[in-house]
Amino acid sequence: MIPADGYDFVAYEKRRKDVVEVLDGIINGEVPIDEKLIVPSGKMPL
Repeated sequence: MIPADGYDFVAYEKRRKDVVEVLDGIINGEVPIDEKLIVPSGKMPL
């Protein structure tokens, strides 16, 4: 939903850049992959 005061393009762009930065780090081996992201479905540790 878009708030009554309008869409926050600046915040969206910052989030997008943050995600790209993390993904680039994972691809380059500079950022480890969180184990919770690679556990098979239904096998999530408590």
